[in-house]
Amino acid sequence: MWCLGEYDPYYYHFSGCDGADNGYYELQALTREGSICGEKFPYMTDDPGSCTHWSDPATTYRSWHRVTCGDIDAIKTAIMTYGVVDAAVYVGSAFQAYGSGVYEDSNTTCDEIPCYYAVTNHAVALVGWDDNPPEGGGGCWILRNCWGPAWGESGYMRIRYNAAHVACAIAYLVYAIEPSATTGTAGNVSLNTATLQGVTNPNNASTMYYFEYGSTFGYGSSTAAVSGSGDVSARTTEKTSPLRLLRILPADPVADHVLLPLRGMSRHEKNK
Repeated sequence: MWCLGEYDPYYYHFSGCDGADNGYYELQALTREGSICGEKFPYMTDDPGSCTHWSDPATTYRSWHRVTCGDIDAIKTAIMTYGVVDAAVYVGSAFQAYGSGVYEDSNTTCDEIPCYYAVTNHAVALVGWDDNPPEGGGGCWILRNCWGPAWGESGYMRIRYNAAHVACAIAYLVYAIEPSATTGTAGNVSLNTATLQGVTNPNNASTMYYFEYGSTFGYGSSTAAVSGSGDVSARTTEKTSPLRLLRILPADPVADHVLLPLRGMSRHEKNK
């Protein structure tokens, strides 16, 4: 946050420990710039003055999305599907003083336009929920805060589903899961032709696939690139003497590919 806030397009949206605006540009940054491991760049409460982490390895996300304001079931689905979700809450003195139990207050409606502009002043994470807490009174979220283990229930809070405007500005990140491809056994193999087979899983990415083939690891020939997923195949239409290696590769720079000899053991490579 400190480093990203130093340049466009984030400069006017980040304010260090004073937070960010309702545009959630910090999530947009995670899909573009990525996130650095905490071991490399620990959490800081004060401006470090200069940033020296631009070359550190970073993990980027595929995309981010909002959840409909106040839709409790949709928030649960987002947690189950994508993991921890981003939330914003309104923090008052009672919130700050929370020690245990289920927190509740009167800030329960998302009545701003748009609804995710409901008044909030602190970012937190929702990691789960309990529909039937022992205190009764309805369900609650399990909220993770960044104020250390001395606050709340070892750094966590149980909060009613709509308290502190917690359900008004929920967003989640989609991990950039790599596409995968695996070659199968070639069929109808002759000195001139073969049916190349395999399986692709684009993992929600926009990908193309094609087979490369030839007598050496240099291949030299390939089938036309087409889109598809699941079981895929292509037919060679030119002389390959002899045909020995096959490859199927989604047209995505982070995809894995697999090399498979027609006769012998498979060999795996990572596409750089």
